[in-house]
Amino acid sequence: MLDGSKNRILMQNGPRTPMGELLRRYWMPIAAVSEFEKIRAKAVRLLGEDLSLYLDLNGRYGLVDRRWFRDLLSRNRRPSALRSSRDPVNQVRQKESWVALTERSGVNWAWTSRPDRSPERQLAL
Repeated sequence: MLDGSKNRILMQNGPRTPMGELLRRYWMPIAAVSEFEKIRAKAVRLLGEDLSLYLDLNGRYGLVDRRWFRDLLSRNRRPSALRSSRDPVNQVRQKESWVALTERSGVNWAWTSRPDRSPERQLAL
């Protein structure tokens, strides 16, 4: 049986926590591609972070901080005006995390970490 402090270390997976840093080194399934047949954006929670996954008019997926997405929409801008998550401007606005997205086997996969890291392995499905 683990004591309380060790249990907290293993259970907390938010930003800047030991387990959060470890889990952000792996690809995570975030949404099924079929979910975007009728919608253009979806609120998701990944490793303690509130994010918005969207599909732009060019058929590319992006993942941004939900507050930034909500602020953008409240300024009467269309979701199609959003930039790709790999765009340096978007990375600056997110500040805390960087996201790589890929679509494999009908699932959107996200890899989140600090900007100075890149996905260690390609996702092979």
